[in-house]
Amino acid sequence: MDDPVSHFNQSQFSAAEHYAIAVSLLVDAAERALACQLFLKAAVQARQSGSFTTAERYLRLGVNLLPQGGWQNDEAHQGDSSASTIAFALHAELHLVLYSLSRHVEADALYAELTTYVTSPMQLVDSACVQIVSLSNRTLYGEAVALCNTLLGHWHIGAPTDDVVAVVQLELDRFYALVAAGALEQLGQGSDLSDDRLLAVARLLNRTAAAAPFFNPLIGFWFFIRSACLALEHGYCPKGIASLSAVVMCTITLRGDYVTGCRASLIAVELAKKRQQGLQAARTYHAFSVVGSHWVRPLEEVITTARMALDGLVRAGDFEYACFTYYQTFTAQLDTGAGFAELNNTIEAALCFALKTGNRHCAKSLVSMRQLLRALQGQTHSPGRFDDAEFKETQHLIAAKDIPVALCYFHIYRALSACLFNKDEALRQHVEKAVTLAPYITGFYPTALANLLHSLALIQHIRATTPADSERTGLLERLAANQTWLSARASDAPMNFGHLYDLVEAERLDAIEQPWSALQLFEQAMLKAQGNQRPWHHALITERASQFCMRRRLEHVGRQLLTRAHSLYQAWGAVGKTQAMKTELPFVGTAQRGRWLSNHGDPSDQNSLLRAFQMLASETSLPRLVMRIVELVGQMTGATDVRFSLLDDEKRWILEGGLRGREQMERMTQHEAEEKRLVSSSVQRLALKTLQPIVSDDAVVDRRFDETFIKEWQRTKRLGQPLALVFIDVDLFKKYNDHYGHQAGDMCLKRVAHTICTSVQRAEDLVARYGGEEFVVLLPGLGSRRCFVSGKKAGQKSVRHG
Repeated sequence: MDDPVSHFNQSQFSAAEHYAIAVSLLVDAAERALACQLFLKAAVQARQSGSFTTAERYLRLGVNLLPQGGWQNDEAHQGDSSASTIAFALHAELHLVLYSLSRHVEADALYAELTTYVTSPMQLVDSACVQIVSLSNRTLYGEAVALCNTLLGHWHIGAPTDDVVAVVQLELDRFYALVAAGALEQLGQGSDLSDDRLLAVARLLNRTAAAAPFFNPLIGFWFFIRSACLALEHGYCPKGIASLSAVVMCTITLRGDYVTGCRASLIAVELAKKRQQGLQAARTYHAFSVVGSHWVRPLEEVITTARMALDGLVRAGDFEYACFTYYQTFTAQLDTGAGFAELNNTIEAALCFALKTGNRHCAKSLVSMRQLLRALQGQTHSPGRFDDAEFKETQHLIAAKDIPVALCYFHIYRALSACLFNKDEALRQHVEKAVTLAPYITGFYPTALANLLHSLALIQHIRATTPADSERTGLLERLAANQTWLSARASDAPMNFGHLYDLVEAERLDAIEQPWSALQLFEQAMLKAQGNQRPWHHALITERASQFCMRRRLEHVGRQLLTRAHSLYQAWGAVGKTQAMKTELPFVGTAQRGRWLSNHGDPSDQNSLLRAFQMLASETSLPRLVMRIVELVGQMTGATDVRFSLLDDEKRWILEGGLRGREQMERMTQHEAEEKRLVSSSVQRLALKTLQPIVSDDAVVDRRFDETFIKEWQRTKRLGQPLALVFIDVDLFKKYNDHYGHQAGDMCLKRVAHTICTSVQRAEDLVARYGGEEFVVLLPGLGSRRCFVSGKKAGQKSVRHG
């Protein structure tokens, strides 16, 4: 059927309005038919501009002009073969307008009538897609899936009802076979899908895929996989591309495979950018932001992608998917944002949008996010709880009992609040329920939060047991499974998950009485969280590091860290949390911030050192003692490389151990160490002669680049992502150095280094010194064009400021 509003101009709209005024005077059948067409075109134009009431008025006028039974009777229109088509279109458009006005009872009745009069299933596809969305918005997910299955049944296709697991696994085998055959790389290069029947199937699969996971996750997977395979087998199809970007949910759940799914999602997004606009491009961006982006890209990019999706979905009138984009925006802002103003604005806008569009499902999930913000800002009745004047936890759980996603979000964010407010029992209760419900949000970023909180709850339980307790082994096994999962996520996206893995590992090591290893990982986690700009992660890690120190009787250091944590929470804007800290620990907020181990002669610092040496004295093995000393020196000085040498009985120097980055060194002779360039005899002799620290002002080796480059090379290769390198050389630096002197030359290089650092803003980017006056910038995930732009920007800034 031709588009009823194609070439519709202002004069025709005016004609429709004139007919509307004189509708009671229309008698001639041909003129009544012409008026019906004009009313339909005017209604579509009004609906597209958001004037749903005006659209309904025109449609009612058109419907009233139809002869009784005329919309299914061509003879009533004097042999006009298009008359019944226009009549059906009037009713189908009215169904869409009634849905847009949230008059669902009337829309349901009209859809039932439409099904009675269709002569072909193809004729009903558009209205069926609208009805599926309507049912989904009202959380009637089973009815939405059944409606789709009924229509697909005309083409001998349908979601499984029996032996669902086996059918879905077979469908996924088909997907993997297509990927192995190179279908992902070939997608978009051959002919596009053009078969009308398959295009209709793609529309129905794409539309129902939003509702199906909430009815049954496995049924939802079938819709995503079948739709993706449709595009891979038969040619590029915009609706298949949107499903391809979401198929990562299926590979994650059924195969534990993040790499293949994320690679498919990235290819889908690139195709959407090149070939798609409007609704399907927006849905592709949405799916990637929901289930793909955070596993391989910096969390900050999720915000950008989700906002692109929101804008496109609203423009296209897809309010159901548009509502869901706020999930990603909120979760990413919560972990990366600097304060609560933007978070509050986001959640209020999201709730307003959900309520206005009648999306009960989304509203029930968003309200839990709002209550988390209120609790953190001290706006609820008691610390950590969600109850306030307009929200009651018990009532919310009853109201959301049929919405598992909303329940999952409630328990995750309630567990997070309990964790931040140190309510251990509430954390345990809520996180266990969240883990049970987590399959309903497979692939979503908050599953990582559930994993973190579950691990912290397990560790609290482990601390309450002894090695002899029978349940301890099971708890440690569950914790190990969580850490195996989080380690893999940290390997693929270290900027998002690396510091969280280190936090849990530090807590685990402390719980099994390996405090020195735990101390090193706490320090590492704090540095990473700070570098990755994760405000509440940084605050939580610092607070838990302080609790570790208190347990180990390093009270002065613990107090300093606790004061630092209080400052971090305060800077973030978590007033409720900082007030709770002051109530429980009055010294917090008044003590001066101190260094990790101060060297100003404070007696309490000396006590902390004394306790540290007492713990060293408890070691009975020389290799373990050397390892502890090396770790302690690294912690106290911030050094990444440490060497520990001793004289043996024959007065020969032996390298007993040390650290090179995170790598432990083995015992070896001085000669072997020199051959491996691990120590310098000349520096050692000078230190022994002067008994003073030896400081070099010309350290040009930056081992961070070698280690990071190898790691990022392996990661990006595994994920099929680009890896960009920019080399920057300071021209004529030798002449500058010779003319102004080495001190001025060093200052120049520092300014150049600082300028280059300010030109890169992503957490995973690395600027390192590569040689005397050479620098390198490592840019994971950037292609050649974006690499050129970033390199040019860094070079130009260096020229201006160097």
